Amino acid sequence: MCGIYGIVSSESPVLCNIGSHLNHRGPDYNGEYQDSHIIIGHTLLSIRGDELKSRQPCSDANSPWVMAFNGQLYNTNEIKEIISKEFLNEDIDTVLLYELIKLKGWHFIDYIEGMFSIVLYNTEKKLLKLYRDESGQKHLYYNLSYNKLSFASEIEAL
Repeated sequence: MCGIYGIVSSESPVLCNIGSHLNHRGPDYNGEYQDSHIIIGHTLLSIRGDELKSRQPCSDANSPWVMAFNGQLYNTNEIKEIISKEFLNEDIDTVLLYELIKLKGWHFIDYIEGMFSIVLYNTEKKLLKLYRDESGQKHLYYNLSYNKLSFASEIEAL
């Protein structure tokens, strides 16, 4: 049960401790990505595999994508076949999802099955999208007011 949170603003964003309200969801690691108009945060509850591979938000110097993910992918074998043979032995959903995003961009959503909430930001286009599984098993709340978008895994954090 990880947590994701953030804020988008036309001015320099300030989180006002949104992340601290989600520490109970992920006591193993808390990471943030920030640029001049956005902060994306993630609290990690490490359940399986290498904790270092699960740390988020995910970003890569050679990629415009920043991702925070809470959930579980059900079709990891299909995703492994799509992204590359070098990931056949990978069992961390975060790694597989981020590689799929780097390959498919915004269309990654057409290739995944599972329970999830995902925050995806493109640093080149300065565009943020929020995703949630159709059944809503992984919550993602948001508030749009005063020209600011804030979002979090729990409504109390907002």
